Amino acid sequence: ICSGARCGNDSSPLHDMQAEEVQYVELSFPSNIYGSCIFAHQGRHKLLVASRSQIFCIGASTSREGNLQWSTEELSHPLSLTENPVVGIDSFMVFSNSYNNAGGVYGSYSSMPARSSPRTSVITVVGVLKGHTTTSPKAFLSVHGANSSITTDLSKLAQDVILIELSFVPFHLTHILTPSADSGRETVAILLSGSDNAIHMFVPSSRNEYQETVILHYYPELSLSPPLPHATSNPVMRIELAQYSDPSGVRRRISCLGFQNGMITLTIADPDTNEVVLNDTIVIDGPVSSLCMFTYHPSLSLTRCRTLPRTRSTRTPSTSPSLYTNMFASYTQSSTTPQHHTTSSPSAIMSLPQLASTTVQSTVSSHSTEDQQREPPCADVHLLIGGALGYAAVLHQIGKRGLRGCIPLPHAQEYDGVMCVEVADVDLDGKPELLVGTYGHELLVYKQDSIPSPSSAASSSPPSLSPQPLPTYSLYHQHSFSHPVFSLSVGDLPRDGVDDLMVTTMYGTHVLRPTVQAATTKVIAAVEVAED
Repeated sequence: ICSGARCGNDSSPLHDMQAEEVQYVELSFPSNIYGSCIFAHQGRHKLLVASRSQIFCIGASTSREGNLQWSTEELSHPLSLTENPVVGIDSFMVFSNSYNNAGGVYGSYSSMPARSSPRTSVITVVGVLKGHTTTSPKAFLSVHGANSSITTDLSKLAQDVILIELSFVPFHLTHILTPSADSGRETVAILLSGSDNAIHMFVPSSRNEYQETVILHYYPELSLSPPLPHATSNPVMRIELAQYSDPSGVRRRISCLGFQNGMITLTIADPDTNEVVLNDTIVIDGPVSSLCMFTYHPSLSLTRCRTLPRTRSTRTPSTSPSLYTNMFASYTQSSTTPQHHTTSSPSAIMSLPQLASTTVQSTVSSHSTEDQQREPPCADVHLLIGGALGYAAVLHQIGKRGLRGCIPLPHAQEYDGVMCVEVADVDLDGKPELLVGTYGHELLVYKQDSIPSPSSAASSSPPSLSPQPLPTYSLYHQHSFSHPVFSLSVGDLPRDGVDDLMVTTMYGTHVLRPTVQAATTKVIAAVEVAED
């Protein structure tokens, strides 16, 4: 850990994150920005790491003496990965038993269930590009473990595989909990963006065979036809989905997409009716390499796509032609503010400083003073973005400002492209930090500074109408690696109550965890606060 390092022209010393590297797994072949995911297997969380030609499973356990023991296994594949490189990897769990009669999913941001059933399946999905010399390369989606159980050995899990041939080159691979068209119960659908500028959805049949379905029937906001502007070659590079709920019972489905041409779209919808309540679009410099939604508000529930909770309605959503038409009708129009029920688009590509200098009012429109004084749903949800041309920024209060409350993160542009972003409490202070991984071999950790108070003139107006000041962020810590940082994962691999930070670079995975001294200090401080 580079304690006291300095960044750029800033003379302020950085903080020690008080973490140590406890494990390193070297890769013989390069990984990529889609090359890692948390893998729930045999009662523990593990990390799957995919290089160009290999897939490794990294796990940890605690010995009777209390020492950490690390293990690394290779996941075999029916295709020769030397000739057919891995593009992306994802993993999720499906429960179909008395433990959870309605079905469910546990992923990288949830705890393991208290008990497991032999019928519980852990499914790993791998996008593979079949290598040959034609101009239209073939690709496969391989689904492992659809007919296996959570206790199945890794070697046997690799043999339980379904190969789905694709007509496009795969990009981002993820999943979402969705109603089943056959039974009305919930299931886990696989989402995959491709070189055909579309997002494809695969759902399991009654025989656990995954088949592609029309995504418009389930999630109209993720259907990308008719073509978007600049869509000659403009695939979706990142799919970021989350389910929001607040103490008043309001629920929303939030969808953010990052495109190769720099376009970012936001859609907030009612999950029960599919009605869009807010959507917005911006286009900034360069490909969007990573997205991450987060909140600082402890009373809000924001569950990202890997662990979406069950929806109230188990019916299959119906197609909404009016919604489908409205979402794309105004892409050719110019607008400087987010819209409700219609999609806006900027008239030109904006640089990050230009976007940050845009003055944004609240997007709430209401006829009553009572409604004006009430914050809109998702007002305390923020979006962390990273771009391949070297920018990183926070889009503040996306439920209130849309994509217009831009806060550039300092020094991120100094280390080549931003490859990945994540949000996690890495210093155990109870508040999440923003993590940015760069092609320039750096991991940058940011903390939010205090939020400025509104001016007296602004505070005399209703909160929803007055311009709210934006917070600032400071570089808190910086860690250098030997290779470009491609992906970041957070999980409690040893199941000891302390989250590990897994940093996958081009040629290896580093596991960082807080030092015993740091963890002890935080526990003692928490006990003292509780006693007071």
